[in-house]
Amino acid sequence: MRIEIPPDRPRVEVTLNDGSIAVMSPLLPSDREYMIEGLSEMSLDSRYMRFGQGRYTLSGKEWTYLTEVDQTNHVAWAAAIDGEGAGVARFIRFGDDDCAEVAVTVLDRFQSNGLGTALLLTMVAIARHDRIPALCFEVVPSNTQVREVLHQLQADLREVDGLIEGRIEPGPHIEVPFEDEVLEVMRQVRDSPGFVPPLGDRPAPG
Repeated sequence: MRIEIPPDRPRVEVTLNDGSIAVMSPLLPSDREYMIEGLSEMSLDSRYMRFGQGRYTLSGKEWTYLTEVDQTNHVAWAAAIDGEGAGVARFIRFGDDDCAEVAVTVLDRFQSNGLGTALLLTMVAIARHDRIPALCFEVVPSNTQVREVLHQLQADLREVDGLIEGRIEPGPHIEVPFEDEVLEVMRQVRDSPGFVPPLGDRPAPG
């Protein structure tokens, strides 16, 4: 899945555990086709890890919800490695909730190299800047890699109805080595002439 990243697109480059470079950037509506193709490349196990079920496709309404984001109430970043789509992270906050829902997806062949951690730390940095008290999540118990990352971030975990639920408080105890770069990119995006103000609370598609 080749990705064409315009040279003027704001980005953060992070060196991963295997020496590869992840190019991370806020998600745009034009990334929709890459997202659709990326889902088709995920194994059934990975889809279960991400959605809690083996989703083969998403509806048009769901794709719109996932790609047309306001980068304030719904923040989403995508990552590419060697010009190939590799992963996505996002958090969504609703109304006055003190906890934004966070999720990270990494394509199978790019797992186990630190990309998921880099994407999650990106969300932590933005949430901390935006003064969001916590990031909440659900993880299937078999997703041991993500659970290990969450333990490293001192996440509060508990098992509820067959899922691992928890929250991460984005306090100063979590170091994000590239935080300044992430926040500068978000500033550029939110200050850009074409930036659409927050859309307000939108219910998740049914």
